[in-house]
Amino acid sequence: MAEHLLGIDAGSTGVRALVFGPDGSTLASAYREVAVNFPRPGWVEQDGGQLRRSTLEVVGEALARAGLKAGDLAGLGIANQRSSVMAWDGKTMEPLSPMISWQDVRTEERCRELMAAGLYITPMLAASKAEWIMKNSPQVASAAAAGSLRLGTANSWLAAVLTGGEHVSDHANASAT
Repeated sequence: MAEHLLGIDAGSTGVRALVFGPDGSTLASAYREVAVNFPRPGWVEQDGGQLRRSTLEVVGEALARAGLKAGDLAGLGIANQRSSVMAWDGKTMEPLSPMISWQDVRTEERCRELMAAGLYITPMLAASKAEWIMKNSPQVASAAAAGSLRLGTANSWLAAVLTGGEHVSDHANASAT
């Protein structure tokens, strides 16, 4: 019976995987940096493909160090940079946009417009970033028209990667958008 747990922390500068034993002890861990890009002043992005590769590498490494296989896991949890958001194709699982970091302020003007209309939003929340991606990427528009667009935070992207396409989140991440 599977009794071990896997924890993934997809942070602002790297990803870590930890394997926990049935008693809660840490059996193994692995870490990889994920590059942060600054294409313009105020813009902060990461490559979703690099996040995927790094996550798969650290998960494999941590499981190997613990002497386990994926089938030995009873479950996993993902902690992440809650308001970073990206788009991907739900059929091909290929990123359609960079992951726009929670630190990115490119939507500041749009947030001011929404605030003036009585909606509380800041550029640090994911919703305005998702809107920006939808309005500024022809690839994303094509995927939306085809019905294959997926938008989400780092946890939903990694859950999709690890499950072969499930598009899920948890209430804490979803409510932070």
